[in-house]
Amino acid sequence: MPLTRDLCYFKLKEFKHPELVNETAAELLDEIRAQYGRPLVLTDDARLPGDQPPGFSPTSLHYKGQAFDLRSRDLTREEMWLLVRAVLSVAEWVARGAKSGVELEIVSSSTDKHVHIGFFLGDGRKNRIVVRAE
Repeated sequence: MPLTRDLCYFKLKEFKHPELVNETAAELLDEIRAQYGRPLVLTDDARLPGDQPPGFSPTSLHYKGQAFDLRSRDLTREEMWLLVRAVLSVAEWVARGAKSGVELEIVSSSTDKHVHIGFFLGDGRKNRIVVRAE
């Protein structure tokens, strides 16, 4: 189902394409925000089929409405640690479900700093973490 309402921590207007966002994935992101305990800035969510940002993957969870990018350039080391802990906590819960998991990607380069969180909802993939840094 698409996202049609405000969540506890994310408002509908914060999403570029709420009509394409998977509601369950958005609720899991909201739970990460609850456990993190601080505001998060959403920079990317669901993508239209023609959206092809640099380095895009045609199999990206963004095209299923199950992935979100968050700004991380302003996070301290301690805040990044708290965010990772929140993602891992939710990932442990999600992984209990059949054939589901969470993808956490931390990107830190001179040109790009963001955290990507994707949800494998019933597609058989399990939790994983990817770090891309210079």
